[in-house]
Amino acid sequence: MSERAGHLVLPNGEACPGPSGQAGACGPAGGLISGPASTTITPMARVIRVFGAALAVLAAAALAAGCSGPDAGSPRPSVPADAAESVHGQPSQLELTAHSCGSTQLLMGATPAWIGRATDANTPRPYPFAVSDQGNAAAFLFGYPLTAPSRPNMSNKILWVVRTPSGGQPLIITARHLGASRPVVRFQLSADSVPTTIYPSIIDVPVPGCWHFTLQWLHGSATANLQYTARN
Repeated sequence: MSERAGHLVLPNGEACPGPSGQAGACGPAGGLISGPASTTITPMARVIRVFGAALAVLAAAALAAGCSGPDAGSPRPSVPADAAESVHGQPSQLELTAHSCGSTQLLMGATPAWIGRATDANTPRPYPFAVSDQGNAAAFLFGYPLTAPSRPNMSNKILWVVRTPSGGQPLIITARHLGASRPVVRFQLSADSVPTTIYPSIIDVPVPGCWHFTLQWLHGSATANLQYTARN
């Protein structure tokens, strides 16, 4: 594992911007491609610096637009007390209800403790995140809010974190519109980041709505739902 100034150091390379709305994974030649493919990914430290300020503005706008949390009278998301980081002994989280969908809550704030272990104490902050139904994978939305088609000034960047070792094997992702059999998009993300339990990606889908993701890696599988809003 390599560390630099407290950040994870990923393989060198620029992110593939890809055509708007095109489903697929970043390919070695750049852009997005349909079907299984290896991914060339921007180093996570660089991504955090570039998109951190923009994401903070978007998150604040989403909360002001009606996203509710414990202070707004909504029930606290059900996260096991012994599995979450805490502030003064209590988990500190807000659910971004406007961008949660299906069985998955999109959260801001305290993360499950296993994420810190899986990222070697480099949990991305302050990004919205979703935990899989099984509690063994998480998605950090660097490109929040996700949109279909993608925006010209911000990609649908997602950092996937898996709880169990990947063994250097790829993460296979299948996504479909929730409640429908089609369309289906598939991605294959190479385990070429450090540590190998993280998988940076750009995930574009053809139409907006709630998308159901199935993840498979060497020692586990998981499901989660992510909301893609229509681009204005």
